[in-house]
Amino acid sequence: MKKKVLIAIAGVLAAGLLIAGGVWMFHIFKNTAGGDKAEKIGEITAFETLTLRESGMRVTQEYAAVAKGEKVEITLYRMHYASGKEEKRPEKSGVCTLEAFMHMLNTCKVGSWNGFHGEHPKYVTDGTMFTLEASVNGGKRIFADGSQNFPKHYREFVEFLGENLDK
Repeated sequence: MKKKVLIAIAGVLAAGLLIAGGVWMFHIFKNTAGGDKAEKIGEITAFETLTLRESGMRVTQEYAAVAKGEKVEITLYRMHYASGKEEKRPEKSGVCTLEAFMHMLNTCKVGSWNGFHGEHPKYVTDGTMFTLEASVNGGKRIFADGSQNFPKHYREFVEFLGENLDK
């Protein structure tokens, strides 16, 4: 009987340590990869790469944009899990001018998204989660994430990405 109690107590303590460690790691990640102390980036004058991942109940997809000279290549990937692990498959791709892409980044104020963390709204039981990472202005990093809570102009930017994919 005592052995079972000790095992149960050890299990509770281990779970508590895992949760505390996860919270601690989240705060470290949040403060070094964006979060409360993230530098807001004003005008974007140079673009290198951007990855925008969205996931919901039934689908996970990822937009990848890469500057190639005066063009930006955009690819939409869908994630498949039939093999038991994530498999990233390209679904559509397209090209737009670097000028048009940077215009949209600045119109949507994507630089100001750095450090955005959209907490999941209370009483919302479903939704879409997103993570955005970008490299701009000579290697400055933009990181934003959220769960059914998005930065201003988010949907406009996603629509732009979709419009630039070959149909």
